Amino acid sequence: MVCLEVLEDIELLGQPVVKFTVSSDKPLANLSIRLVDIYPDSGEHVLISWGSLNLTHRKSHEFPEPLTPGEKYDIEIPLDVLGIKLVKNHKLRVALSTCDWPQTWPSAETPTLNLFKGELVLPLVNEEQVVKSPEFAEPTIMKGIKTEAMKPFDRVKNVTFDYPNNAWTMVDTQDGGQVKIPDFGDASGIYHGECNTNIWKIKVGDPLSAYNECNWTYHMGREEDNWEIRFDNSSKLSADKENFHLVNHIKAYENEELVFEKVFDDVIPRQFI
Repeated sequence: MVCLEVLEDIELLGQPVVKFTVSSDKPLANLSIRLVDIYPDSGEHVLISWGSLNLTHRKSHEFPEPLTPGEKYDIEIPLDVLGIKLVKNHKLRVALSTCDWPQTWPSAETPTLNLFKGELVLPLVNEEQVVKSPEFAEPTIMKGIKTEAMKPFDRVKNVTFDYPNNAWTMVDTQDGGQVKIPDFGDASGIYHGECNTNIWKIKVGDPLSAYNECNWTYHMGREEDNWEIRFDNSSKLSADKENFHLVNHIKAYENEELVFEKVFDDVIPRQFI
């Protein structure tokens, strides 16, 4: 991790790139980079760009190659496009890690990377190439369907640490709420909504304990017809050293009566992951 002090206002627009010379003690390894804007007064940390690379994909995503432990490799990783002004006296943090859980799935064995050289290329604004912002008119072809909110959107994210088991859990619930179409021909009176909960778990120092569960529900109906359908899907993902294990459980209901159910249980080779 490196912190760089911002000596004067800097405007950035485009894609940052990082270049490293690294070696690994394992044949499989990931490298994640985070650019963070640190505010001097409040100490607030704001993520402004991020990128990650499975180093077996250093030459090609189509034809990955394992690393040779101890050998040096020149790596280039493009980060997310950004547009921001870094203000004088702020600090720019460059943070590196071999896993950015749950953004990336950890390698079966935790690698140690040696960094021999590093370079950060920032996209400075070129005043000579700045153009006037276009003015976009209202769309003339597609008009939106008017809806009424019956239940508001909500999102809650909780992160907890289980001290006895040395394990982290993150629960991210995104409730899409529910809306109703008041007046749109044959669709008048239809309501629909959804809710999605992601659960991420991992034990410290145990990459094979990584676990993700996604529970998603979608419903639609019309009160005038006394009719409602609901679709429930539960997906669970875990892995051992050789394979991913993915279980999908699908249920469909009409007026609370189960009309369809199926379980998919798949074993997927990790293949350089």
